[in-house]
Parts: sequence; C-alpha cells; structure tokens
Amino acid sequence: MGQYHKVFNLTKREFLNPHKLGNGLKLLEWGGPGGVPDALVVLLACSSGRGGGDYQSDSEMVGRWAGDQIAVIGDYSEDGDIQGVDTKEIYSTAGEEGGFRDITDELIPILEREFELVYVGDGWCDRKSMEDIEGYAGSHGHGDRMICFRPEGGRYAEFPASKVREALRNAGDGEGVGGKYTLKQLGLTTANV
Repeated sequence: MGQYHKVFNLTKREFLNPHKLGNGLKLLEWGGPGGVPDALVVLLACSSGRGGGDYQSDSEMVGRWAGDQIAVIGDYSEDGDIQGVDTKEIYSTAGEEGGFRDITDELIPILEREFELVYVGDGWCDRKSMEDIEGYAGSHGHGDRMICFRPEGGRYAEFPASKVREALRNAGDGEGVGGKYTLKQLGLTTANV
C-alpha cells in the first residue's frame, strides 16, 4: 500500500493536500509542474518579486511559510519522529475542526498563474498545462498575462490567460492531434478575444 504524506506547517497549523495539486500521497508521486515541490517554493520564497524571474503574484501566499517550522509527515509516523511533536495526531486530524487547516485551495490560483496550468476535478485532481495546447508559444505581460500560440500552418494568436485557463478547465478529457488540444477544440478563436 505505501505510506501517505502531507506537508505541514507546524508554526501556523496549516497543511497542503497533494491530491489537490495533482500528486499522489506517496513521496515518489510528488512531481511535475505545479505539484507539491512547486507549491513549497511559492510558500517558502521570502524575497520574491524583487527581480526578473521571480513570481509575479503579489499575493500574501507567496512567502507565507518563510521561516516557519515545516515537516512532511506520513500516516506511518511514530512518536519521536520530531521531538516534542505528536506527528500521529497531526496527520490523523488534518482538516478536521481544531486540526491543521488545509490551505491548498488558497494557493491554487497562484500556482495556476505562475506555472500556466489548471487543476481539474475533485479529490485527486488532474493538471492541464498550456503546453497541452497545440502551438503554445509562451506568455507575456503582468496581471492577466497573454498566452501566445503559433499553431502549425496557422497564424499567430494570443489570448488572456484567464480565458485559456477557463477553456482548458472546461475541455473535458478529449485531446487533439498528437495528444494536444487545438485552439478550435477549446473554442479559442481570434474572434472571441
């Protein structure tokens, strides 16, 4: 079966739910853009926004956990894993009244924007990336970035990121040519910008 883990902020009594980020609960299932490691970097970044390549979000979630005591705790934890901390109690009451609070939903909009993806579904979510769209060519701008496309044989187009995220979220499980969505499948045309 394996051990299931979550990330806990022992200082603020908060935690991250890997399933909501499209990851499994086993440590070897944590990866991919917008997964648990990326969420941790956003939460721990104490000086973001001061230079090129930093996160563009001015949300209080960026750096929220900087300097706090953070631990990855599994359901097989034992007394003494962290001195003076009841890890079994923390894991078993996560999300319950009086237990640690799940902040994953508050973090998702920042991850979607910064990593150009969307989380789809309930429970163990799927992640869909802008790179899953045929002709994806990057982004530019601040605020609601513009997502750029140059489909093969097509002309250059750009759309507000919020519109592209909404289209991806509503796309269902279908895919286009070569495993990618087409702009047409997503209902994105230059006429509806």
